[in-house]
Amino acid sequence: MDKTNVESRDYISRALIFHVDNKEHEAVIKLLLTAGADTNAKDEDGLTALSWAAKIGYEAAIHLLLAAGANVHAKDKNGWTPLWWAAMKGCEAIIIRTLLTAGADVDARDKDNQTPLLWAARIGYEAAAHLLLAAGADINAKDKHGWTPLWWATRKDHQAIVQLLLQTDKVDLGLKDKNSRTLLSWAAGDGNGPIVGLLLETGKIDADSRDDNKDSQTPLLLAARNGNEAIIKLLQEKSRQFRDD
Repeated sequence: MDKTNVESRDYISRALIFHVDNKEHEAVIKLLLTAGADTNAKDEDGLTALSWAAKIGYEAAIHLLLAAGANVHAKDKNGWTPLWWAAMKGCEAIIIRTLLTAGADVDARDKDNQTPLLWAARIGYEAAAHLLLAAGADINAKDKHGWTPLWWATRKDHQAIVQLLLQTDKVDLGLKDKNSRTLLSWAAGDGNGPIVGLLLETGKIDADSRDDNKDSQTPLLLAARNGNEAIIKLLQEKSRQFRDD
């Protein structure tokens, strides 16, 4: 391919990204693909046309690009794939299903070691979390902080996702983050009574458990420090039940 043809194809490929990003009519995208646009060309941030289509929820473009050979695993500069963008932006279920059917890696990691499920839990997109779990996403995947999807859902107070994750009965409730703190410790310290209740209802968490860091605090001490009477009472009740059993 001579220089003129290379430059022409580069121009058409950039035009493809531009027109997908601006959600142009499918006929324009078909024309560019027919003209030889590179479906895997990237913009300055490393996004392909497919990543842009997933980011803005452009279903028709996603089908066209995949049919034309777009790489469903392509990562941008943050390590985010099209599935990542769909999960992070809370796209409609059909878009996430389409990408998964095309072979998207449900546990793809970004530069912070986070997966699409981690982000769905962090942002609070319950529908995306449902689909990713059904596709076999690692429910205990840890990011660079040592936090799992349940940690993010807890810290961001997404109670519906906390319930969803707990209902799978696959969550490792004994995990500790890089600061050697437990999930219950964080929830009690944040003053999040409803989630403290959900965690204790599993019957798999010791209300008197201590963090393994230098402070070695219990959830009760953290709740007391913040003056949260409701959590204090809940933890004391569960502690008594544990001793009685």
